[in-house]
Amino acid sequence: MTGGTETATTRELRERVEGTREELGETVARLAARTDVKARVRESADRARQAVRGNPVPVVAGTAVTAAAVVASVTAVRAWRSR
Repeated sequence: MTGGTETATTRELRERVEGTREELGETVARLAARTDVKARVRESADRARQAVRGNPVPVVAGTAVTAAAVVASVTAVRAWRSR
């Protein structure tokens, strides 16, 4: 082999090693982010707040449905107990 070929091969190997290190670093960062439960909960809560601010109708409708279900349940229990 000539000196130029060895240099090219060495350079290619170094580039591959550097690319692999970068990929490994990114993978480790993604895994660390997935295991940070507090940050994930915070992000989820932020997304929910933004969704409500953007369109509060589903929250209001959900609350109304829940309230109606509670009232219906209480009414049904009282009717059943009064038999």
